Amino acid sequence: MSAKKYPFQEGDQYFTIEGDSVVQSVWDAQSEELYSISKSYFSTIQEAVYFYKMKQMQIMLTKSIECISNLDCDDEESNRERDRLLSDYYRLDVNPKSFSLIS
Repeated sequence: MSAKKYPFQEGDQYFTIEGDSVVQSVWDAQSEELYSISKSYFSTIQEAVYFYKMKQMQIMLTKSIECISNLDCDDEESNRERDRLLSDYYRLDVNPKSFSLIS
């Protein structure tokens, strides 16, 4: 039987996002009991805050795009501009390639 692998060692500081809060913790035996691969763990507060802000911006952008996609303008030029904006959005990769998370 292989030993479980965790993202931190006992005594390491780490951060998680709980609802609308960034929570600072120290890795210990209880952390190992509560560990979940579906939860995001961060080694710095900057990473956690950045991740939280990106998720919130993604939610706001998605809601905005939903509103825009329901617009029907009176003139064709505005409709083309709306379609171009939607096309650009759907090609957008919202997950930066250089950002690494501990998950």
